[in-house]
Amino acid sequence: MTPLTMTLNHRTVAQNAPIELGAGCHAIRVLQGTLQTSTQTIATGEGAYATAGEHLSGAAEFLQFTLCKEAAPKANLMVEEFQFEATKAILRLDQVSFPPGAIAYRHIHAGPGIRCLIAGELTIHADHHVEKMTPFNPWFEAANSPVKAVASAGQETSFVRAILLPVSYAGKPTITYLNAEDEAKPRLQSNHRFFDQMLDLQTL
Repeated sequence: MTPLTMTLNHRTVAQNAPIELGAGCHAIRVLQGTLQTSTQTIATGEGAYATAGEHLSGAAEFLQFTLCKEAAPKANLMVEEFQFEATKAILRLDQVSFPPGAIAYRHIHAGPGIRCLIAGELTIHADHHVEKMTPFNPWFEAANSPVKAVASAGQETSFVRAILLPVSYAGKPTITYLNAEDEAKPRLQSNHRFFDQMLDLQTL
């Protein structure tokens, strides 16, 4: 087992100054503005992978998911510690969007990760609690943790997710529905994958 920490920060940079990302590896989702790395431009609505040594600059509002092996660093939205069975894994950054009233029926995902709502409202029904998420509410789901998600009836809803997966899931969907009666129901939510990054967790 590999002990890991994932954090989520909501950051705003108002001028083109160097941006320190800190230790570990990072998934960046730009909400507004533009970030520059040594190799690419990350514009509004885009996401990218970055390492600790990468130089960023820009003027932007963005989410920064960080995965590391060290003691939990500070974060303004969430810090979560967990164990991962393998030493190699896929770090995926994606976004799930729901039209008004859509439901992601009871399901599991194959890896642990942090989600953060960026638009609308989403009610999460877990086995032991129900929680309504509003923009910039984060939540953590462990691997194979059953949930149902119900989107706002009056507006479009979206969340951004950084999830750590077994390498066999590279390029593949992770969702598994749990109830046979849900198989024929419409699945209105859509998924946009920003990247799958192969990681050696021993070198974080």
